[in-house]
Amino acid sequence: MNGHRRCSTTDCIAYQHADRSPDPMVAFALTAAPGALWGARRCRSRRKGPPPLRRWRCNLRQRRAPIGRRPWNAPPSSTGRLLSHTLLFTATLLTVLFGPAPPPALAIDTPDALTAEFARTVGAKTTKKSILSENTLLRRYVVTDAEAVLRWALPVPSDSPLRIVQRDLEEAGLELQTRGVLRSGLRAALRHIEHAVRTVQQHRLDILAESGGLSHPTQATEYLRTTETELEQLLMEMSRWRARLPRWPLGPNAAATSSTVSNTQRAVAEHFRQQALDAVSRLEEMSIRGVPFRIPRKYDAYPRLRGRATVELTLEKSSGTTTAFVDDTTGRSLGGQQMVTAVLDGWSAPLTAGHFVDLVQRRHFDGMPVATAERGLFVLFADARASASSSAAAIRRLPLEILLDGESAPLYGESLDMVGVGGEQPVLPIAPFGSLAMAHSEDDVNDAADAFFAFTLDSRSVAATNRSGNVFTGTYAAFGYVIDEHAASFFRQLQPGDRIRSVRLVRGREHWYPDAEAEARALGMRAAPSATPRSMAADANRPSVP
Repeated sequence: MNGHRRCSTTDCIAYQHADRSPDPMVAFALTAAPGALWGARRCRSRRKGPPPLRRWRCNLRQRRAPIGRRPWNAPPSSTGRLLSHTLLFTATLLTVLFGPAPPPALAIDTPDALTAEFARTVGAKTTKKSILSENTLLRRYVVTDAEAVLRWALPVPSDSPLRIVQRDLEEAGLELQTRGVLRSGLRAALRHIEHAVRTVQQHRLDILAESGGLSHPTQATEYLRTTETELEQLLMEMSRWRARLPRWPLGPNAAATSSTVSNTQRAVAEHFRQQALDAVSRLEEMSIRGVPFRIPRKYDAYPRLRGRATVELTLEKSSGTTTAFVDDTTGRSLGGQQMVTAVLDGWSAPLTAGHFVDLVQRRHFDGMPVATAERGLFVLFADARASASSSAAAIRRLPLEILLDGESAPLYGESLDMVGVGGEQPVLPIAPFGSLAMAHSEDDVNDAADAFFAFTLDSRSVAATNRSGNVFTGTYAAFGYVIDEHAASFFRQLQPGDRIRSVRLVRGREHWYPDAEAEARALGMRAAPSATPRSMAADANRPSVP
């Protein structure tokens, strides 16, 4: 071994590994490190120079000396140990950075892989999840708020500046709800608001371009100006709120002062936050180009809603029960008729929402009674006496339509349990108060006609906040939500025998199309050859959609 008379066990092993090592950097570390381990304790060099230089020369001379002159049990010094560790660390780092790539990992079928495969079969390109699939506190806040669910259901990229601003506003509201009136909650909420303001200022041109600033410059500019104004007002109000709070809430009147200031300022700040969220939601909806997915060809004869629509439902108390609605707070009579507003989501459920709008325009729901009212669960609107009438026979049968979170196209004709994805989250959950869903029989999920549910789950109940959903999740598909702030009081007072006096379409008529051919003409899509349009009566004769 390079003229050495004999070698110690450690050196022989090191040199043998160095000869066999395929990596020259590892071989260098193995050959250099053992020599350094002997240290400079036996070196009594009398050379002149500073101690570091003498120590280095001693180590170098000992390393060059015949190995047989070094005792095998010589204790290592601190200098030798440091040098050996440095060499080993350097060699390892160089191997990691510039060495050969590790072998590829084995592909194992996991639930995420199965979900991705299912998404590929329905036409999805990615399986990026949204806040609805995250097990966080923000999800619990979003899933019970109908307006928040509608905002997150918009098909907008997660890295869009508008989506970032929306999330900051949502998290600011969450901080105020969870941390209460403490300064820590205000401080965290202020950070989110400041970040939202900076995002709008830095990406103003990008927001205008995404929101159709070239095609609709007036509307996009107006909504953006509203967003900036409301954000500035919100930031100013929350800063004023924080300044008015006592710095050291330890006195006897500190809690009362904090509560008074918070109750006064919270309503004002929440008003500005909601106004900013509404403007951001309008900009997000304007930024959507075309349609997010194609509806299967076998449903070409069905009406569809490609966007959002707003309807007004007038509820009426019948003479057989209590003849008037009552204010829950004051007990004052509100009259026998009350109007509530609902938003139908055609981005996530185009067939179901389009079917509902079609019946609204034909005034089919006018006079429909309340069939069942289960307090804390749902209100079912259905007319059993009209099941055999000619108008009921002319209603087509609607397939079950559920869009899962992370998918780019809905699942048609099957429940989530039927396809084995019962744990996945739908984009439109049946958790917020006032969730609207079409009713179908227990035996066939594809025989929905005109009866529909209005779910009245308590936002604090386990059925509403549970991540795995409730007994209705995956079996019934939501297509819209009642967003009126007083709707909860009115729906709780409905009883069998009460009825819907009328339902009117007030917004979104331009997003409704009677069939696929009309949609293709309006949106400029290539119309696929569709089957001969069937009459509505012919559709009613079939228990499910072919």
